[in-house]
Amino acid sequence: MPEIHVMRLDEGLPLPKQAHTGDAGVDLYAAHDAVLAPNDNNAANVITILDKAGLKVPVSGQDASPAGLQNVLLGKQTATVWKPYTLIAKAASDLAIALLNGETPTADKTLADGTPYIAVTPNLTGADQVKDVVAAGDAKYEEVCTDAVMAACEKYGVTQ
Repeated sequence: MPEIHVMRLDEGLPLPKQAHTGDAGVDLYAAHDAVLAPNDNNAANVITILDKAGLKVPVSGQDASPAGLQNVLLGKQTATVWKPYTLIAKAASDLAIALLNGETPTADKTLADGTPYIAVTPNLTGADQVKDVVAAGDAKYEEVCTDAVMAACEKYGVTQ
């Protein structure tokens, strides 16, 4: 069995443990209820379940999808993470051009195992920043500002 190192951030919480012998994972404990979803689609599913149960806890996602941006505008999702496609595309095209020119590409970061990568800074996007995602062209106004969300779009200055 591999050794797992754990950094305890709150002495008042139990360490992660398996609920049953042989479980593939462990149960984690948190001092505050919140959901950090890996993407906006998963966040939307969590929000649906929380709504049905009558619960409200902070939920965040990433990808700045139209549904995620709508949930942010409606206050159902605390935030999403927006990774501007133009910046990602530029980094990818610069890398491809360097390779095509026979150059050794450069990377600005390195993982712990030595693997190089190019970092593009993501943006935490709350309701006040949704207009920036739409203005940049990374989300379409008509997909975000549907009838059910129009009042929130007007409130937060999201325009065509």
